[in-house]
Amino acid sequence: MKNRKAFSALEILLVAVILGLLAAVFVPATAVIAEKSRAGVVKAHISQIIEAGKKYNADKGTESVDYNTLVSEKYLKPVQPVAGEKYDEISIKAAGGRAKTVTARGTEISKSY
Repeated sequence: MKNRKAFSALEILLVAVILGLLAAVFVPATAVIAEKSRAGVVKAHISQIIEAGKKYNADKGTESVDYNTLVSEKYLKPVQPVAGEKYDEISIKAAGGRAKTVTARGTEISKSY
């Protein structure tokens, strides 16, 4: 038998096919993980807005407060979007309710309070 010092074309092709299959499985999986992670951050942001809104309503004796008022009254620092969501339409009612926003991909994320 000869002393071989290089890979054959078949061996290189087989490695390329295996790497392609692995990439086809793991790339979509990482996208799903990233989307779930962003949704978790958005939920945490909504929780912060809810807590600030509850405090504002209790301090001021109001029935409802919106996100922009919380920021302007310094009850909350401006929240940086991570998934293209907007917080401007969130309003926190003293009686309770549901705060929600929609990501750039159209996913609705909400939290009851």
